[in-house]
Amino acid sequence: MKRKQFYNLIAGLILAAFAVTGFAGDKMSKKVKDKAYSGGNEEISVIVRYASMPGQSEDNRLNGLQAQTERAYGQIKMRTVKVKANKLDDLVNDPNVEFVDLNSPVESFTEAARLTANMTYTRNGSQSYDGAGVGIAVIDSGVSNHNDVFETDIEQDSFLNGNSVHNTELVDEFGHGTHVAGIISGTGEESADDVNKGFAGASTLTSLQVLDDTGRGYASDVIAALDWVLENAASKGIQVVN
Repeated sequence: MKRKQFYNLIAGLILAAFAVTGFAGDKMSKKVKDKAYSGGNEEISVIVRYASMPGQSEDNRLNGLQAQTERAYGQIKMRTVKVKANKLDDLVNDPNVEFVDLNSPVESFTEAARLTANMTYTRNGSQSYDGAGVGIAVIDSGVSNHNDVFETDIEQDSFLNGNSVHNTELVDEFGHGTHVAGIISGTGEESADDVNKGFAGASTLTSLQVLDDTGRGYASDVIAALDWVLENAASKGIQVVN
């Protein structure tokens, strides 16, 4: 997939997530609007979507609002901003601000992945597709050194709690990301006759950690991981994002 198409796909998914939380013509989601109506000095973490990439002028404007940037993104026209409730109306009162939503918690759910994908429970040995040459980014709780995935070459970056760091060791304190990685490219070593192999065993995984040891995180960290994908997809050969 061409870089522009890949960018448009990811950016579109993010924008769609924002679109369903607001109303036509509004610049605030209902939850942000409720906070604005309440007023007061409560500090709110919000995600701001801009018409064009914000720069120094936005830094200056936020300083004037006694707000601070918690996360800035390199490829996505958004910022995570901490601002007082009584300054939310001023925050959106700018032509470059398109929409503001809460930096809401996110969490994982384990579903019947094979049934959803209409896959059989056992891998057919005659299947020719093995994912060779395809890079896959798994945005989840990380990947641990499980026997079924340890033999594969996996890199991991963590975006937890507003950070962006490269992990020198694989980490997954919740387990969901390791489960997903196993479905994708697990060796099946821990199952009888390797029957539970992943469906794309020759693919290359990149683990992007956004969920903690309780399976929870924040929308801003997920956006940061997607921003990282847009920046690094070409050099890492990433064609698929889970």
